[in-house]
Amino acid sequence: MTGGTAEVFLFGSRLDDRARGGDVDLLIETAYAGIAEHFNSLHALIPILYGDAARFLVYCQDALDVLPAHGDFTDEFTAIARAQTALQHLAD
Repeated sequence: MTGGTAEVFLFGSRLDDRARGGDVDLLIETAYAGIAEHFNSLHALIPILYGDAARFLVYCQDALDVLPAHGDFTDEFTAIARAQTALQHLAD
C-alpha cells in the first residue's frame, strides 16, 4: 500500500512471551511526503479518467448502440462526468 516506504515495529506486551497482553501494539513509520505525492498524482487523474469514460460511453451509445444495463447508472455517471469536466475546464 505504501510502495515499500513504511516500517512496522511491534512493541508492548507481545514482545514478552510471559506477559498476558491481549492487544497488538504497532508503530508504523512512513515517508508521508512520498505517499502524499503519490495520492495527489492519482487524484489529479480523476478529471482525465472521467472524461475518457464519458467519451467511451458516448462512443458505445452512438457507434455500437450499446447502453449500460441500468438507466440509473447512466444518469449518475453522466452527472459525475459533467461535474468533473466542468472542474477541469475551470482549472484550465
